[in-house]
Amino acid sequence: MKHGFPAVVVFASRVGIATLLRIDRYHAGHTSFITWLVLYLATPFLVFAALLANRTKDDGLPQARDFSVPVLPRLVIVGIGIASLLFGMALFVASQAFLSAWTWELTPLTARIVGAILTLPGMVNVWLLVDPRWSAFRRIFQAQLFSLVFVEGALVVSSYDLEWPRPPAGIFVVGISLAALGSALLYLWCERRAKA
Repeated sequence: MKHGFPAVVVFASRVGIATLLRIDRYHAGHTSFITWLVLYLATPFLVFAALLANRTKDDGLPQARDFSVPVLPRLVIVGIGIASLLFGMALFVASQAFLSAWTWELTPLTARIVGAILTLPGMVNVWLLVDPRWSAFRRIFQAQLFSLVFVEGALVVSSYDLEWPRPPAGIFVVGISLAALGSALLYLWCERRAKA
């Protein structure tokens, strides 16, 4: 699970920065805004502290019924992660450039939030370069698969919000579907190999 900590630090800090950059768009005195602001300003520091406190808890050795993910699947996952991370950072930094081309209507604030979300799988996947143990990623992949299922559900429920004439709409829907299917197959394969 330790490889999830840096991803949360990057994600939460981006959401906090995006909030501060567009603070005029919020109802500043509202309880939900205060909760949001405190959560995303405090979380990066709290998670970083948790990372430091737990850095020696994992000895790096395989667990019982563990499995080393082979190089080829790791490189594919890392490649997808790097693409997601770079695209998420570009969307965060240059949000205006994506407003008219994105899959659904965006504002500079929502573009930065989407960019922050895209950094999550990117940061997680990159760690597969240095740690091939399935046990180090099992829970994180469960969380990613869970989130992809919810994104798929949101695409079905809100399909009318997608800008279908824009080419990225179809690419996004197909990409998310392939990511969900690929993640599920990888998860099942790794689980089977770990138990063998």
